[in-house]
Amino acid sequence: MATSWLDHDQYFGASWLVCDSQGLPIFHSRRAFAPIRSSLEASLTSLMWVVEALQDLRVGKVVVELSSAMVWKAISSPHNIPHLAFEISIIIRSSYQFDQCHIEMVYEDTNNIAVEIATSVTKDRRYKSYIANGGSR
Repeated sequence: MATSWLDHDQYFGASWLVCDSQGLPIFHSRRAFAPIRSSLEASLTSLMWVVEALQDLRVGKVVVELSSAMVWKAISSPHNIPHLAFEISIIIRSSYQFDQCHIEMVYEDTNNIAVEIATSVTKDRRYKSYIANGGSR
């Protein structure tokens, strides 16, 4: 999962990839979102979108790889961010609907494909959202 947010006046983008246990891509998606106040809020909105999309696809076992330390801290300690605690609690409760769900912190290089897709929204102004089979071209 990746989010690209530049500032509160512009659309932000998000993307995710679903891979099988061998690391081969099954699905990928991109979405543009309306402007939002902060990078943290953009990332949390993206994370909620990912969780909802994977539930819609009936993915049972999920490992969400985050490359944002800020989001990792927020979901690990929602009490430290009281103005977003409700949104964080929704994400956490939604993750319990999977058969298995782990949220892990990874280096950004690990998510470079997702980062490139998310960045295409803000950099290239590709606002058309999609979900596709397989990996990105």
